[in-house]
Amino acid sequence: MYGTTTLIEKGVSLTAPDVASNGGAIPVDFSTDLDIKSIAVFQDANPEAAVCAYTVTKYSINKYSIKIKMGKSGTITIVAEGNDGKLYAAKKTLDVALGGCEG
Repeated sequence: MYGTTTLIEKGVSLTAPDVASNGGAIPVDFSTDLDIKSIAVFQDANPEAAVCAYTVTKYSINKYSIKIKMGKSGTITIVAEGNDGKLYAAKKTLDVALGGCEG
């Protein structure tokens, strides 16, 4: 989605549990005060890495609260594309006790 541009790990806030007792509904909160044009959520535990992506405007309030599914332990990455062309990110690795993608 964003190519291979280097991620700058600053300017984006990510909150998720260290351990998810059920991978079927993991709460993820993320936000930024940066001047951005898009923000997306990725995870590396399921076959499809992209969770969601939002296009934003200067009037957007970039504070989000979602729930995601993860079939196993892994890393959640938030990527915000700045209007300056740079990619800003935050990452969080978490353990999943019970996978959420069994059915």
